[in-house]
Amino acid sequence: MTAKRRFEIPRLTFLTPGFTRRAVFLFVVAFVIYLPALRGPFFWDDDELVYLNADVVQMRGPVHVWYNTEASDYAPLSTISYWFEWGLWKRATLGYHVDNVLLHALNALLLWLVLERLTIPGAFLGAVLFLVHPVCVESVAWISERRNVLSMAWYLSALLAYVEFIGTNNRRYWYTALVLFAAGLFSKAAIVILPIVLLLLVWWVHRRLEKADLWRVAPFAVLSLIVGMVRMWFERNRAMGNIDLHDFTWSRRLTTAGEAVWFYLGKALWPSNLTLIYPRFTESPQLAFLTVAALCVAVGLVVIGMRRRRGRSLAFASSYFVLALLPSLGLANMSYMQHANVADHLEYLALAAPLALLAAVLAKRPRVGIPIAAAIVLVLGAVAARRAWYFGHPDELWQLTARQNPYAWTAHEHIALHLYEKANLTGAADAFKRSLELHPANYRAWFNLATMDQLQGRWADAIDAYSQALARRPTLDVARARINECQRHLSPNAR
Repeated sequence: MTAKRRFEIPRLTFLTPGFTRRAVFLFVVAFVIYLPALRGPFFWDDDELVYLNADVVQMRGPVHVWYNTEASDYAPLSTISYWFEWGLWKRATLGYHVDNVLLHALNALLLWLVLERLTIPGAFLGAVLFLVHPVCVESVAWISERRNVLSMAWYLSALLAYVEFIGTNNRRYWYTALVLFAAGLFSKAAIVILPIVLLLLVWWVHRRLEKADLWRVAPFAVLSLIVGMVRMWFERNRAMGNIDLHDFTWSRRLTTAGEAVWFYLGKALWPSNLTLIYPRFTESPQLAFLTVAALCVAVGLVVIGMRRRRGRSLAFASSYFVLALLPSLGLANMSYMQHANVADHLEYLALAAPLALLAAVLAKRPRVGIPIAAAIVLVLGAVAARRAWYFGHPDELWQLTARQNPYAWTAHEHIALHLYEKANLTGAADAFKRSLELHPANYRAWFNLATMDQLQGRWADAIDAYSQALARRPTLDVARARINECQRHLSPNAR
């Protein structure tokens, strides 16, 4: 590596009273906000990733997970974190939630350090805004989104190490950043955008890019390419299953991506009407054209702003925001696309950029900015705590989701499951039927509807529903056995 001009950036002194007080503040605020979610049970796909996951509940898990090709995703370090927790508290969810909150608070702390090292005004305020933002609740209060908070911890640590490398040209920091990045990729592949972010950092610090900068980032890019390809293989061959996305043409994907960028920016700046499953974007060619055109204009303005001193901050923040969203904009197939175009947990990595920019603007005008910032933090914290309460009460969360988005078939399916747990078989059957009206391809809902019919003695209806489940999942042997059982209860005339 060739020598490079040393960039003088202020260093943080750890364990000083000021640093310690602020760090403790971040962790305390995190637990105050997420206290309502700490007793929340396993939720949605938590069972698949935790207590039904052989790599979590078996001793061989930490070894087998590295070469397991049957999982729906390749995130071995996230799975290993569940393995350790399973050994400590099995199905008691409190420990899993506490660890997610600790990781989120750590991410806020690391974000503060990164912003401080880059001499961005209002660095601590930016970290606080990220900590209390309601969009983060889905990533923190949902156990299976450990992949989000864990991968971001590695990601921010790698950024911090690379900033140190930029400032000192010490190769030790470069190797540290590479190792931390690899750990992040093995926690969740969404951080594959780091190599481009590193080039943005170099441009931010030195106001130019050289050939040597590209060579320094090349190993990071190779890692991203390899893990990204592995992730796409798992998505296509394991997670997708029988999910049909043939309607998502390239023109639709591009327009949806343009709309999603504006949607996420709106939720970052005005986080109202948050929901677990958002309604799909209206398929309006005119609206799609306007959003994509507006995005192109915004990109042009950013490029122009890069040439001006005052525009560099906006250029950096907006470029990072779009880059961090890129893996989740639907340009490549994702199993989540069967539910919605967007989701709060898909914005977790990108959210830091607009919040840091807002904090910098407020910090430059302290007389007005400090009172406004305090009000924003209080409001965001209150909204986040309320949102966390719903994750502590999943039955209420699914009911809320169904009210906000009546077409969310997953919400109706889980409402049915909760009704079944309360022995309300008729209500459960009706909810399953509503879910199937919206999404007939869901074999699980057909199977569960058949179970409701069987429990109520409606043998013919149960046979029909089990057959529908088998048609969509031919390997579902338990449905075939249930059909035989129901046929034995039918009279000879009925058969």
